[in-house]
Amino acid sequence: MEEKIVQLRKKYPAIGAVKLRRMMEDAGHTDLPCARTFNNVFRRHDLIGQEERSAATPIQRFEKAVPNEMWQADFKGNILDDYSRFNLCIEALTNETFDAVKPVIERLFREYGLPFSFLCDNGNPWGTAQSLGYSRFEVWLMELGVLTLHGRPRHPQTQGKEERFNRSFTRECLKGKTFSDKDHAQRCFNE
Repeated sequence: MEEKIVQLRKKYPAIGAVKLRRMMEDAGHTDLPCARTFNNVFRRHDLIGQEERSAATPIQRFEKAVPNEMWQADFKGNILDDYSRFNLCIEALTNETFDAVKPVIERLFREYGLPFSFLCDNGNPWGTAQSLGYSRFEVWLMELGVLTLHGRPRHPQTQGKEERFNRSFTRECLKGKTFSDKDHAQRCFNE
């Protein structure tokens, strides 16, 4: 059986264990080992290349250890707790200014306490002044003892939980809808 697996792998080096097992099954082979055993055979015979090993390396996911250790924010108006993925708010705002965002954040601090850190992108109001120093938002958080973190530009995966929430929120609440005003939007968000 191992020889047959090795022969097939050499014939089709780009096809993985699950598909090769299925091909053998479709060809009439019986009593086949599981796909994991196929992979073990590939390893024993040095039939897994570096590219395949890299692709099979699990993605390193991170999650904070306790609530309020880190919040993630995006200017879609929502803020999530990194640990629990609890949505702290979805707030309809008319613009991306510090003055518009600050009262919302203050309300969240009163309701949930201060986070240790605050992860956000580099857009308004979080960090647009980075090249010139700190933004008003960053200074304000520093004065409160909250560490501000920014994702690398054009790397939305840094805020993967936030981006995933945005995808669901867009699909479930925003797609195909128009809002007559901010209050109408907020009613829909609340719902």
